[in-house]
Amino acid sequence: MRKIRFLHFVYLSALLVLDSFLNVFVNEFLSSKILFISNLHFLGLILLTQNDSKLESVIKAFLLGLWMDLTHVSTFPVFMIAYTGTIIILRWWDRHIGSSTFEYVLIGVVGLFIKEVALYILIVLTKNLQTSFMSFLAFRTFWVILGNVILCVIPLKLYQKMHSSILKQAQNIYVR
Repeated sequence: MRKIRFLHFVYLSALLVLDSFLNVFVNEFLSSKILFISNLHFLGLILLTQNDSKLESVIKAFLLGLWMDLTHVSTFPVFMIAYTGTIIILRWWDRHIGSSTFEYVLIGVVGLFIKEVALYILIVLTKNLQTSFMSFLAFRTFWVILGNVILCVIPLKLYQKMHSSILKQAQNIYVR
């Protein structure tokens, strides 16, 4: 069990590092009005919640949101609440979704949209943001969802590789 949690931690950490690189390099080439934020770590979190209990899913979302709040200047508790609330909502709907790639992309799009709307609401309430909701949707949310849908194969392939490693280790333990 510790090995599984360690692999989940390494998986999310790798996606966070990849997000950092993508955020730096992609935004260098975009217009100043368009804002792309890579959320591969969030898509990875959605994948991890498929096999976790509801409590484990909420704890992972809470901790990842807390980490995001600690690494972003004066956002506490915006990410923590948005990530946790989004995962709670997705877990209600998740039981009706299978494990195909299309369904993963669909739940990823819905999850990103819910998270972005929650972020907007929380930032408006806590930081007095003056951007209209439609501007936020047009210049941030649309590009976040589009860019992450294009990149969603990365967390999916890494998850499949990690999951097969876990299954192989479990099989080796069982055979002994």
